[in-house]
Amino acid sequence: MKYLLVVLLALMSSPVWAAPANDAFATATVVTTGTRSGTNVGATAEAGEPVHAGIPGAKSVWWTWTPTTSGTATISTAGSSFDTVLAVYSGGVLPALTPLAYSDDITTGTMASRVTFGVVANTTYRIAVDGYNGATGGITLSISLGAGTSRSENDDYADRAALAGDYTVGRGSSRTATVEPGENSVFHNVEDDFDYIGWSSNSVWWTWTAPRAGEVAITNAMVINQAFSGDYLYAIVEVFRSDASTIDDLPSVPIGDLSSTFATRSTASLTMTVAAGEVLQIKTSSWDAEYGAQITLTIEMDPEVIINDTFLKRSSLGTSNASLAANNAGASADVGESDHAGSTASRSLWWSWTAPADGYVTIDTLGSLIDTTLGVYTGTVIDSLVEVASNDDASLIPLITTSSVHFAVQKGTVYQIAVDGKAGAEGSIHLGVTFITNSVVITEQPQSASVFTGDPVVFTVYTTGAPAVYDWQRKRAGSKTWSHYSNGVTSPPALEGKQAISTLTINAVTGAMNGDQFRCVIANEANQVTSQSATLTVISLRTYEGSAVSFSIADAFLPLPPATTITYYASNLPPGLTLNKNTGQISGRIAKSGTYTITYWAVTVTGGVKTQTSTRTYVLSARSYPKVISGSFEGLLVKISGVPVGKLELLVAPENGSFSGKLIYREKTISLKGLLTLNSSSAPTAGEATLALANSLTLAITVENDSTMTATLAGSNGPIGDIGGDGVLVKTYTTVAPAPWQGSYTVAFTDAVGGPEGSGYAIGVIDRYGRLQLKGKLSDGTVLTAVTPSDGGALPTFRPYVQLYSNKRGFISGWLPLSVRSAGSNLYHIETSTGMDVYWAKPAISTDKMYKTGFGPVGVNVVMEPWIATRNPYLVGPLGLVTSNSQTIGNFTLSLEQTGGVSNTGANPEKLPVLMRMAPSGAVSVTSSDDNPTNPRKWAVKINPDSGYFSGSFILRNNRKVIFEGVLLQLPVGINDFGRGFFHAPIGSTLSAGDVLFSGPEIP
Repeated sequence: MKYLLVVLLALMSSPVWAAPANDAFATATVVTTGTRSGTNVGATAEAGEPVHAGIPGAKSVWWTWTPTTSGTATISTAGSSFDTVLAVYSGGVLPALTPLAYSDDITTGTMASRVTFGVVANTTYRIAVDGYNGATGGITLSISLGAGTSRSENDDYADRAALAGDYTVGRGSSRTATVEPGENSVFHNVEDDFDYIGWSSNSVWWTWTAPRAGEVAITNAMVINQAFSGDYLYAIVEVFRSDASTIDDLPSVPIGDLSSTFATRSTASLTMTVAAGEVLQIKTSSWDAEYGAQITLTIEMDPEVIINDTFLKRSSLGTSNASLAANNAGASADVGESDHAGSTASRSLWWSWTAPADGYVTIDTLGSLIDTTLGVYTGTVIDSLVEVASNDDASLIPLITTSSVHFAVQKGTVYQIAVDGKAGAEGSIHLGVTFITNSVVITEQPQSASVFTGDPVVFTVYTTGAPAVYDWQRKRAGSKTWSHYSNGVTSPPALEGKQAISTLTINAVTGAMNGDQFRCVIANEANQVTSQSATLTVISLRTYEGSAVSFSIADAFLPLPPATTITYYASNLPPGLTLNKNTGQISGRIAKSGTYTITYWAVTVTGGVKTQTSTRTYVLSARSYPKVISGSFEGLLVKISGVPVGKLELLVAPENGSFSGKLIYREKTISLKGLLTLNSSSAPTAGEATLALANSLTLAITVENDSTMTATLAGSNGPIGDIGGDGVLVKTYTTVAPAPWQGSYTVAFTDAVGGPEGSGYAIGVIDRYGRLQLKGKLSDGTVLTAVTPSDGGALPTFRPYVQLYSNKRGFISGWLPLSVRSAGSNLYHIETSTGMDVYWAKPAISTDKMYKTGFGPVGVNVVMEPWIATRNPYLVGPLGLVTSNSQTIGNFTLSLEQTGGVSNTGANPEKLPVLMRMAPSGAVSVTSSDDNPTNPRKWAVKINPDSGYFSGSFILRNNRKVIFEGVLLQLPVGINDFGRGFFHAPIGSTLSAGDVLFSGPEIP
């Protein structure tokens, strides 16, 4: 069914529950570091609220966080059940917030969001989580705080880095950079008349004074940090012509450029004319990069002279680290110069560098604008140099064509460095030289951690220096002795950039480890260093969310003396939990949410002597069953052909996932009762249950955390029917907030292909609670009565399953989607897809006067239009009919069709009149026309203007009486078929049905 996709999408983005407690900025939930869960189901956007990360959502919820120490914070929505958008702000007033960091997806194809940025102690940060394009669901929000530099060195305007000279290069990182108060975070590009691309994030500042007049090229080359190479960015450079000392005094709009490639390596550049002594303030930033990037900012004036083109004129870099810019345009290869990294020398430049001590050096061309090759040599003669290291492309990523080498060096050795353009490439080159001694240096210390009993914990140390041995050690609480820790898992040292990383992983901590300390001793041939100690805090509090509980208190009393028996006891167990006194295992399901403090102890028997241990406590916090998988659900069970075979109605309790309901299948209505089990206690994604029913039937039910229900009904021969995501949460409106589409309607069932020629009608009412009530008759004479609730869509779909006949084998069932009749209208209607949405099945019943052999299921079209009752006899206006003059109300066409019987279409001995007239009183009469025969006679027609119901009869010349009934439809102007129903004509001892259609008007 085509419309089902639209309905499901609407369900996923429409409010179902009351707004969360932290929906509004003013009612934000206060949080600390750690992980907590939440939801944005039912959330809304506020007036003045920013569009988070530039992504429209309007389903935001808020938290506030005030760290007690400065450092580098990471906030993540990993584990959430939907596509999230994350943004962090400073400020206390919603319309005047300053964005600090934001994220849509952690990496391409990942729906979770994550930001990393520097924070200052005792500063309040505002955290907003929204849904991408209005997506909703369960939220997992994690906040961690690490030590280290809280922000990039030149993050703020006041701390901008100064550059000088004709050729100069600045290097840095924007990983922990922020947007400061007063900084415009909207990117501008005045020269290209392009003033918005999104928020520029991770900005850092530079300043440069022109040494002379001329043309200057300013280039921001950015590469994602190696550890996060799955991210992508646009590089941005913005230049302000100003010597302003504060950010507030800068011009409102700078000159800017945005890179054309969204990738792990992007470059933005611009060229401008400057006067001697003119001061430029330069902002480098990126768009949509979670972690920022490594930055190489190049300022280059009139690059015409090549100094170090030849080996003999190579430039000396001395013994220190280097970061410089150059240009190889017009350079050439020396006579006798060898290939570099396997590529023929063509546009090479040369430098020399002397190692200040034994250690390691990294030489790279990161930030170059051309495809480079790099070679490092020893020797003093061009044609007899000895290669030490070489490289073409430092990365397997196709867009990164810069070069990098890393190797050990000896004190006093002179190294010759050649940088060339691959295949003759010319342009800007950046050369970096970074030296580290052999000595181990700890760059990031292990951090203390707090975890629950049974959970894992990881301690990490970062170092630089020559390869080393890492020995992780433990000191037990109350002890003074450190010892090698062998029970944890230590990873082999791995490289992140130029740092080595070693980790200690403890898969499941125990209560006995509370207060233990851990450290790492790192040693190589040059030195040995010891990290600071990290303290492990083991928390006995355990939180359960609508799921089974199972844990042991026995560990608290082990080890035991030999030949000892033990019996466990506990008091204040919450309802639903039991204790096994022999094993100490506590298990079950907590029946009601709340916080419970359990007191437990043990009695030991050793050598016939009983001893009772001191009592201990364990705190349990049981949260309610997730609301998104509780409530009233319904769905139609469908065969592979798309035809319904039954209906499932389910009521799930919010406390513990218990449910009740019923299954309607064939002639049976089966009562259901059971308990949904969450498929994960920490991050629930679904409640699941499988029931064994009578007659070898099984019913598997799943309620997803997007408030949808799926189910499979199976018998001994395999699947019978499925609810494949069409199971919905029932929406209940109230007297205070009634359904907006409540009112009276007329309903016509038509075109039952393979079934009766006339299908039926009903009078419909949608009450204030959103329920659709139908009362009418089908053309086989069966009375139709149905009441069905609405789902929670912006425009609901009704899912009736009505058992029509005494043996309950037949039914009328399907999907009735409500829609707006026309744009801007407050009128609603239903018009189903031809033969696809509603099905009618009739069993064989030998005593029936019509369709004894039965039929179906056959597809039935349904048209439901609002009926606005008229309080006067003039129905012509409400029906959209026109008049030929003020005296004549109007004629309309009567169409009756019955194969082989009464008809006014085609050649037929029982041909009927084709024109009828509606008088001002509302009465309908037969009119005359040139080809109108006299058959039939004795017409009688009645119309109820309050409901739209009509009925009547006529007698044919052979005295057969034909009765008909149906409803009028108040259709938009220009649609002529305004009356639909059926007629019954006697044929022998049986009745046969035909279709009645009023079409018009026709003006004589």
